[in-house]
Amino acid sequence: MEPASLQGVLAFVQTVEAGSFTGAGRRLHVTKSAVGKAVAQLEQRLGVRLLNRTTRSLSPTSEGLGYYEACVRALSEIEAAQSLLAERRLVPSGRLRVDVPLAFGRRCVAPVLFDISRQFPDLTIEISFNDRRVDLIEEGIDLAVRMGDLDDSLSLAARRIYAQRSAICAAPSYLEKHGRPRSIDDLASHSVIGYGRDGIVRPWSVRHADGHIEKFTPR
Repeated sequence: MEPASLQGVLAFVQTVEAGSFTGAGRRLHVTKSAVGKAVAQLEQRLGVRLLNRTTRSLSPTSEGLGYYEACVRALSEIEAAQSLLAERRLVPSGRLRVDVPLAFGRRCVAPVLFDISRQFPDLTIEISFNDRRVDLIEEGIDLAVRMGDLDDSLSLAARRIYAQRSAICAAPSYLEKHGRPRSIDDLASHSVIGYGRDGIVRPWSVRHADGHIEKFTPR
């Protein structure tokens, strides 16, 4: 239905209930002439006269009365649908598909989601654990927890929820055999275990004492 048609329906219903264009205008916060014009345009589109007009009163024709009753039912359905959506906004329900990294998801995210599920029994949460970078839209994911740079951040709404810090560690026996690295450049000559995803090893961001950050990619 076009906006003009809906405006005509509202104007017609209010006119029947108020008994005049003036009363309908007060209800709709528009002028008397605007209501009369909207009803006239509605009659023209329908090809039927909906109102009997006299100098003193307005009353629906037989066709107009039937149309009025149908419109009231339709508007009631629309109002009920809006109320239903408002209730659902207050109480979470339906299905929520969440994608999280494997280790971090099991340790930190899953317990939170379990608590939410217990609080809202009408909400069904489906969790997938993996370190593969999935296409959220293609795979129907509603919410994802990402770690590191967001390659798809331009097309998705994102919010930082946690800052994870890591440390460079080595076993005492390894340092005794290979020596202690004194700089980031020294790491290139050492055996390093790095974190990879989708076949790509993620670079390390090393923060120095003076605050500047240096990147190092394990090989």
